[in-house]
Order: sequence, then structure tokens, then C-alpha cells
Amino acid sequence: MKDIQISGGIYGALDPDSKEASKHAEMYYERIRRDQYDVDKISENTGYEYEKILHIKN
Repeated sequence: MKDIQISGGIYGALDPDSKEASKHAEMYYERIRRDQYDVDKISENTGYEYEKILHIKN
């Protein structure tokens, strides 16, 4: 096994196919989907309509 240095990154990110990475992704994306406060900002910054951004997030 090769030596791996951990530099403060998210555990599991070194192996994107690991259980840890999948678990982290599930938790992170659920948090993003629940956050409706950023839809206005994303819409303003991208030029996409509010409803489209909301649909994409959901």
C-alpha cells in the first residue's frame, strides 16, 4: 500500500469510489438541495430564471 498524506481534505475524497466519499456526497448534496436561500444569488450570477434554478436544485 502506498503512503497517503492527509492534508485537511475531506476523508474519503482521496478515493472517490469509497463508502466514505459516497456518504459525504449524499449528506452534502442533501444540504445543498434543502438550502433555498441561494437560489436568488445563483439566478443573478448565472442569468438563469429563478424557477429553473429551483427546479434544478430539487
